[in-house]
Amino acid sequence: MAIISKGIDDKTLSTISEKFIDLKEREKFFKLFKQIEDIFEILQPDVFLRDYLESYKQLAQLYKIVQNMFKPREADVYKDLKNKTKDLVRKHVDLDSLVDSLPLYKVDEKILERIERERVPEKTKIVNLYRSIIIHVQKTARHEPYLYRLGDRAEEIIKRFQERQTKSVETLKELMKIVKEITQSEAERNQYKLSKDEFTIYWSLKESKVSNDIVVLSKNLLNVLNNNKNWPLNKKKEMEVRKDIYKFLLGKVAQSKLPNAVNTILEMHRRMLER
Repeated sequence: MAIISKGIDDKTLSTISEKFIDLKEREKFFKLFKQIEDIFEILQPDVFLRDYLESYKQLAQLYKIVQNMFKPREADVYKDLKNKTKDLVRKHVDLDSLVDSLPLYKVDEKILERIERERVPEKTKIVNLYRSIIIHVQKTARHEPYLYRLGDRAEEIIKRFQERQTKSVETLKELMKIVKEITQSEAERNQYKLSKDEFTIYWSLKESKVSNDIVVLSKNLLNVLNNNKNWPLNKKKEMEVRKDIYKFLLGKVAQSKLPNAVNTILEMHRRMLER
C-alpha cells in the first residue's frame, strides 16, 4: 500500500494512472481486492483484523480511485462494495470527496491548450482526458444523444491503447480530436440553426460521410422518425421506418455503409425516445 500510504495528491494520482493503465495490472488488482474483501466479510469483526484495518481502508480507497479512473461509466461510489467493507469505508473515508478530487478537465474550447501546457506524463494526460470525455458525455448526452457516439469512440481508443495496439502519442491525439469535435459541435449546430435532435441525426449522417443536402436530410429523417415514435415497440413499423430511411439515403451513402448508417440513426432516435 506504499502507493497511497503518505496521502493522495496530484503526484500520487499520476503514479496510479501510469501503473494501472495496463489492463492486466488493473485486472490483477481488482481480482486481488475482491478476494481480500471476501475474507474481510467473513472475519469482521474479529479482533485479529484490528491491526490490518488501516491498510484495508487504504486498499479500498485505491480500488475506488482506480475504478473511477478507468471505468467512469460503470463506477459508483459505494455500489459494488460488500456490506461490511461499505460500512467501514463510510465511517472512515470520504469517498465522494476522494472521487471529486480526481483530475477532470472542463470540456471547452480551452481544454487542448490546458492539456498541452500541463506538466504531467503523457499516460496521465490520456487517463485524465479519457475520464473527462466519458463524464462529460454522461452528464450531457441525455439531451444531446450524438455525444454517445463520441463516448463510444473514446472507449474504443482507450481499449486499443490498453491492448498495446496504439502508442501514447497517437492515443492522446485521437482523444484530443474527440474533444475538438465536442467543442465545435455547438457552433456547428448554431450555424445550421438545428435543434438538438435534428443535430443528432445530422451528426449520424456526417459520420456516415453524407455530404449532399445533409441539413435538409437530417430534418426530413427526424420528421419520419417522430411521425413513427412507436417503431421500437412494433417490428412491422420498424421495418417500414427502415425502408423509408433507406430510400432517403440511397445514392447519398456508400452501399457498403448503408446498413450501419441506418442502424446508427435508429439507435440515436431510440435514445431520444428514452429521455
